[in-house]
This record gives sequence, C-alpha cells and structure tokens, in this order.
Amino acid sequence: MLDIFETNLHLFDGDGGTATAGQSAAAESPAVSQQETGVTAPPATEQTPDRNAEYQKFLAQYKDLDDKRVQDIVKKRLKSSKANESRMNSQLSAISEAVAPLFARYGVSEGDYTSLRAAIDGDTAYWEQVADKEGLTVQQYQERQNLMMRQRQFERQAAEYQAHIKAQQQVQAWQAEAEQLKQEYPEFDLEMEMADDNFRSLVSIGKNGLPRMSLKNAYQAVHAQELITRAAQRAAKQEAERVSATVRANGSRPQESGGIGEGVENPAKVDVNKLTPKQIKEYAERARRGERITFT
Repeated sequence: MLDIFETNLHLFDGDGGTATAGQSAAAESPAVSQQETGVTAPPATEQTPDRNAEYQKFLAQYKDLDDKRVQDIVKKRLKSSKANESRMNSQLSAISEAVAPLFARYGVSEGDYTSLRAAIDGDTAYWEQVADKEGLTVQQYQERQNLMMRQRQFERQAAEYQAHIKAQQQVQAWQAEAEQLKQEYPEFDLEMEMADDNFRSLVSIGKNGLPRMSLKNAYQAVHAQELITRAAQRAAKQEAERVSATVRANGSRPQESGGIGEGVENPAKVDVNKLTPKQIKEYAERARRGERITFT
C-alpha cells in the first residue's frame, strides 16, 4: 500500500517533530555545556497536523477517484429517486385499475373521483342491501361507516406524526454525531453519505427503533480502503518530520571540545596516538549517538 507514496525530500525542511535521541544525547554530553560554547541549540517544536490540509492534499492527489465517487453517489441518488417515482406510479396505476369498473358502473368519467363518490353515496339499493345484512338502517350504517373511516384516518395521521417526530429526532441525533465525527474526519458530509445506498443501509433504523450502526462505524466500513491509505500517508509524513527534527537537532548541536575530561580543546588538534582508553571510549559513545567526529 505504501508503494503509492513517493519520498518527498522537502519534508525535511519543516519545523515539525519532537525532541529526539540526538537532542537528548547532546544535552547529556559531559564534555560541553551551553555556557562553555555560547551556542544554544534551538528546541524542536511539536506541530499539530492540519488534518483538513492533509485531506485537501489527498483529494488533489486522487481527484479522479474522488470525482468518480461523487458521481457514483449522485447516480445512486437519482436511481433511488426514480425508483420511488416508479413505485408510486405503479401504486397509482393499480388503484386506477381497481376503481375503473366503478366509473363504468355509475357512468362517471374516468378520473372524476368527486362525481364517483357522489354517485356511490346516492346508490340507495347498494346501501339498503349492506345495511340490511348488518341489521341496521341505511342512515345508521352510513354513520357507522363514516365513524370507522374517520377513526382509521385519525390513527393513520397519528402514526405518520409519530414517525415524523422520530425521524426528526434521529436526523438531529445524526447531525450532532456528524459534527463530532468531523473532528476526526473533517471531510465527512452527512448528506452526501446518506445518498450512498451502502452507507444508508448500515445506519438505517432496525426493528428495535435504533440505527443498526453508528455514523462513524458506517463511514469507516464504507471508506475502509481510503481511510487506511490516508492513515498510512499521515504516518509517513509524521515519520519524515521526526527524522527531519533529528537531522536538524544533530546539525545544530555545537561542536564539542575534543579533550573530553583531559583538557584537549579542539578535535582537530587531537593526537589519536596519545588518546587514553577513557577518551577513546567517550569518543566512541559520541559517535554512536550520531555525532560526526573527525581528526586531522
């Protein structure tokens, strides 16, 4: 996966990173202090990564893939809208076919539902027949039917209202969750994600009345590969900044005196043939910590 990343030498020009082993070694060196050299090594400053800037760079690098993703979401949304329209048209067509015989029976123009209702209400023979089966007068039967119809209408409206309230509450909960999620994923767009069939199915309401999955889990599931790639890219950048801080720390360390504990003032004037075992050990330790030591 890391094959897609190219080494960027300019990463070593930044000021990011934290204190490194090189810096600690310089501070702990027994030979030279800042007061003796008059040189102070600049402390490395820790930078907080700008996640939004990183994401924008990521989009610029993979613009073609992001454009395709957006287009796919738009296509899915249009497809879903057309599917809903087609389903509604099918239902209307079925209703029209069901009531078509009534228009013919009462001699009413097809589609004139107001006249059809008036014709049915005025069909005395029909009402006498159904009322007689219930042991009621026509008026009693019609009143009972009207009461039952209003009751069903009231129950339907109450159910729709409750569903509307629950939907509003869920949307508000999603919006609040989305704002929190943007702290971790600034690019997250709730409306755009909801247009994706896979994402929407993951967060849809289950039988228990709760979403099947949180927005974060659904987002991570749908965009797993993308997030892994971005995390690897961010880790590579942070590692580059860490190495950069180490290089700068080693480069800014003051030249240490060559006479470690023995009074030799300049490594350039050290006679290697006269070094004591203690001096050799100390020079070796400094070299192990990354310091470059030369003798001329």
